Amino acid sequence: MKHRKALTHNRPTGKVYCPDCGKYGFHTRKDAKRMEKQYPEEQMRPYRCPTADDIWHLGHLPAVVRQGEMSADEWFDTAAEVAQ
Repeated sequence: MKHRKALTHNRPTGKVYCPDCGKYGFHTRKDAKRMEKQYPEEQMRPYRCPTADDIWHLGHLPAVVRQGEMSADEWFDTAAEVAQ
């Protein structure tokens, strides 16, 4: 009889607290995306921490993206230009 893998193999690991920005995050983008998939109704997107290169956070998509007025890439490209 073959043993089945536990369903926990797709759960994110490595949840960390970022002391610089005060948010929880993940060591890898893959783990952040796994957490995102557990809450599809939240419409979130992983992004790299602005203060720590080795941490990924999850953020809610802006209303203009959720409503289809802009793509996420357009929104985040515009936000990056403003930040520079």
